Amino acid sequence: GREAGVTDMEWSVLSIAYLCAILPVSAHVGEVKDRLRNLKCLYEGGPAIGFDSEWGPSVLAKFRVLEGPMAGALLVWKTGHHPAKKGSEVVLTATVKGHGDYKGTEQTFVTRGVVS
Repeated sequence: GREAGVTDMEWSVLSIAYLCAILPVSAHVGEVKDRLRNLKCLYEGGPAIGFDSEWGPSVLAKFRVLEGPMAGALLVWKTGHHPAKKGSEVVLTATVKGHGDYKGTEQTFVTRGVVS
């Protein structure tokens, strides 16, 4: 549909461009074994990954830090369940496991996460 002379497709492109302009670029945060505490994050969801363990399938849960000096950082936690509803704001506490990048986006891998 059209609203204010802008099509849905145009609105979608403008929305993505706006978010790219205001959010900092992802960067590695913390050192291995650092405990990251009480980070306000957006839960971006994550795909189930293709293997089963004795505990069931795993999920790569992705969190985008929203505030503070780590804002924009992407945290990835390999867990057995979706820890929140996709798109919800949560508070995450986790331990840094390592760093990497995927398609040019720097990521910090965490473990022992607690979502509230």
